[in-house]
Amino acid sequence: MKWKDRIKRARESGSFTNQDIKLANAWVTCACGEQDPRIPVEPVMGPEDTVLNEMGHDFTYCVDHDDFDGAEDVLNLIELRADMILRNLTRSEHVNTVVDTQNS
Repeated sequence: MKWKDRIKRARESGSFTNQDIKLANAWVTCACGEQDPRIPVEPVMGPEDTVLNEMGHDFTYCVDHDDFDGAEDVLNLIELRADMILRNLTRSEHVNTVVDTQNS
């Protein structure tokens, strides 16, 4: 189940489940971990991008405190940040390819 669905279910029931809280507290299964696996991560600490990492902490806080609107808002920000990171990675890969080609 995706986090958007978990938030919707929690809003309808009035709280996040214990399983939701557990998942939100582990970066691999939190909203950041749900993003594209190409985003660079540190194995224990989570996303290398400090802004995305902080957003993950904010998301966990919202889930821990049954803040459905906050969780939804932070999830949207996480998705936007992840898209930006991926665009920059793709751009970097393209630049590296062009440079490698020119140096051949």
